[in-house]
Amino acid sequence: MDWFFGDQLIGFALKLRNPPPINFVTTTDYIRPNQLQGVLDALRQEDVRFVMWYSGLPVSISGDASGNQLAPLLAYLQTNYHVARVFSNHDLI
Repeated sequence: MDWFFGDQLIGFALKLRNPPPINFVTTTDYIRPNQLQGVLDALRQEDVRFVMWYSGLPVSISGDASGNQLAPLLAYLQTNYHVARVFSNHDLI
């Protein structure tokens, strides 16, 4: 069974496992820095094959990243993953 992060409904439907302690990320303070670190740690440790990126999330680090709590995750994804599919709603996998 493959690892998948980013959309718990798709993961459930496809019988994929979600390794991080949370099911999704947001650009708001709903996601705490320690939770985001947990996502990064899980992606690294479990060699997660698929990541679903919601179209409402930033897709790149532009300008000053100091206010963007997702910057470390984006940097990791840009270095270690590539876009395999862009869906009609602009979500990425």
